[in-house]
Amino acid sequence: MPPADTLYDLLKSFSEDVLDEVDKNGAGNGVYNVQLFVEGGTGEAVLIDVAARAAGVAASKMIEECCGVGIEETSLLLQMGHSAPLQVREGAGMTNYAAYSLHAPKQGVVKQMRKPELDSTVSSLTWKATPGQTLSAPTSMSDASMLIVISNADLQRLECDFEAMNGEEYVIYE
Repeated sequence: MPPADTLYDLLKSFSEDVLDEVDKNGAGNGVYNVQLFVEGGTGEAVLIDVAARAAGVAASKMIEECCGVGIEETSLLLQMGHSAPLQVREGAGMTNYAAYSLHAPKQGVVKQMRKPELDSTVSSLTWKATPGQTLSAPTSMSDASMLIVISNADLQRLECDFEAMNGEEYVIYE
């Protein structure tokens, strides 16, 4: 979320308060995933949960793309007992925006895969299918044939690419 977004300050303050409570209760340094929602009627932040791990799916890659913060590396260093100051890529800051998309598999045999052609940078592309493989229709949210992370300094361009990317099929079936 860009710092200029109207919800940014609320979410940052709420998350910091939650992490302060985690620290007061002896959890100490680490990487935490704070999940919350904002009530539409009141605008109040409500805690869902706190997990002692980095956010799942592609969130860590998106944070690295946007802010230059190596969340996974920092988490591993802390787990190994090292004093790990937040590892920030040189020259980093909120200079990019990022998005990810999971593409669900379809029933059938994979004929080929094609890489998305976008204006945004394809930061990460993970294929979970191969030509000749027989796939089934998805049965859970974790089923995917492709996971892609894109980034762009221009938020509007990123949004256009995100919409285009979600409207295309990149795994072609026989």
